[in-house]
Amino acid sequence: MGMMKSKSVFFYSGIMIMLFLFSGLASSVQAADVKALLKDADKEIRQAERDMFGGKKDKAVAALETIKEKLLKIKEADPNNPTLKTLENKFTKLVKDLERRTGKDLGGGSLTAAGPSTQPKLPPQPEVKALPEQPAAAQEPTKTEKLPYHARGPISNAKNCLVRIDDYIQRLNDPKWNSKQALEGMDKQLELARENFKEGKAKAAEKGVTSHPDFDEIEKGILEAE
Repeated sequence: MGMMKSKSVFFYSGIMIMLFLFSGLASSVQAADVKALLKDADKEIRQAERDMFGGKKDKAVAALETIKEKLLKIKEADPNNPTLKTLENKFTKLVKDLERRTGKDLGGGSLTAAGPSTQPKLPPQPEVKALPEQPAAAQEPTKTEKLPYHARGPISNAKNCLVRIDDYIQRLNDPKWNSKQALEGMDKQLELARENFKEGKAKAAEKGVTSHPDFDEIEKGILEAE
């Protein structure tokens, strides 16, 4: 009886050890999946930002659904991940910027509204056809949407500097990067963003443009970076 009892204890102990090891393995696999998803989502958000700044608005909008799906998977697997919050904020900002530039309702950057709801909400846009009846009101947006030619370069450079600051923020979480170098890089890009923004506004003012949505966007980005 004593021998059978010992074998039984040994058997159940072995099962518990196997379950523990399997649980640990599954956890590490999940962690690896989350890390890969974070990296992919960050890369895709930055590419969409570059497409938007480069005038490829439709391509940037098309990327939103894939980015959203990855963020939702991360949220489900690791809702308290600190990098997830950063990516959510970047995604929200990207969606709102695209909404302003395209005039479309893209869900405002909410993870529960930004993807599939995008397409159903677009059909009502034909209501814009009524605008020709009010030509004076219709022409105002085109005036504010187009920057003077010589102001576009500096303004684009300022936006790219802010994107690079986000890149440096991600590098702070990478042990392969020296945090001091990353911080120095952020300071340099912030200063360049200020200089290019100042130059762009001055060139725009020479042509009578003293306000523009891009100015508001860059000012907000500089404040966030600071």
